[in-house]
Amino acid sequence: MAAPKIKPSDLAKLFPEGETSTLHQKKLIEALRQRLNEKLQDPRMAKKAALILESWINQKRK
Repeated sequence: MAAPKIKPSDLAKLFPEGETSTLHQKKLIEALRQRLNEKLQDPRMAKKAALILESWINQKRK
């Protein structure tokens, strides 16, 4: 049996994660940033929260 032939125009349907997931992630990050700014008025606590978030992001990249 041969593999099914896929037209180049149909490739975007196979991998829908392109711009939409990036845009979705940007919206989530922006919403999180706004919530943190509202909750954390103390600069020291804001810095600690930023360091924790940075460590989470760096763990996912590895």
